[in-house]
Amino acid sequence: MQYYEGKGKLRYYDSPAWGELCRRVYGRDLKQISTVTTYEMELLYSELDVSPGSRILDIGCGPGYISAEIAGHYRAHVTGIDIDDLAIAHANRVFANHPLLDFQVADGNEISFEPCSFDVICFFDTLYFTGTADRLRVLLDRYLRLLKPEGKLVIFWSAGESAANETQVGQWGLNKNVPCKTFDLTQSNRSFWRRAKTELLAMKSELRREIPKTYKQVLDECRHAESNMENIYRWLYIYTR
Repeated sequence: MQYYEGKGKLRYYDSPAWGELCRRVYGRDLKQISTVTTYEMELLYSELDVSPGSRILDIGCGPGYISAEIAGHYRAHVTGIDIDDLAIAHANRVFANHPLLDFQVADGNEISFEPCSFDVICFFDTLYFTGTADRLRVLLDRYLRLLKPEGKLVIFWSAGESAANETQVGQWGLNKNVPCKTFDLTQSNRSFWRRAKTELLAMKSELRREIPKTYKQVLDECRHAESNMENIYRWLYIYTR
């Protein structure tokens, strides 16, 4: 998502108010625009053992702050890709001296890496823009081939559907018979939306002054979530090749 705001076309990750909102809502300022909280990152860390020097691919990395977080935690090499050239330019500028990070402008639907290139591939709420269910299956097949043997495919996925109904991602794993750990994040995610709305309204003046379009869009998302809370579900999938 691209956000151009006010004078100088300020973007959400350039906004001090957005940084403060992230600290309040997510637990840490990683310039999140998804719903990946500190709690979810800690769960991932507790369940995913990655050796120092491993290679990780972060699909839809945006301005790069989550890529930097996981690179630092695992002491692993992280390649972040995003279709947004301005976000990648920001990441390359901010993390220019980080030896474990590489950022590239690329479309996650049109990847060109060699098979068996990565130990881990991550989708932090960035797998929703693939179009049809058939295209999603083809894309996941392709990413599975990019993993080394025993490599991990990490997917944070939210959906508004029956909890008893398998998601497209879950159904893909069942059809492929790919070993998987699945974690239900539904309750914590519902709490996230309530907290986000409360903090957005508390910071209304600062956010509307700095990034009014972003403020309105995210507040609309919070209100939509609030009115459909019983239909919000969220999972973390960790697949093993």
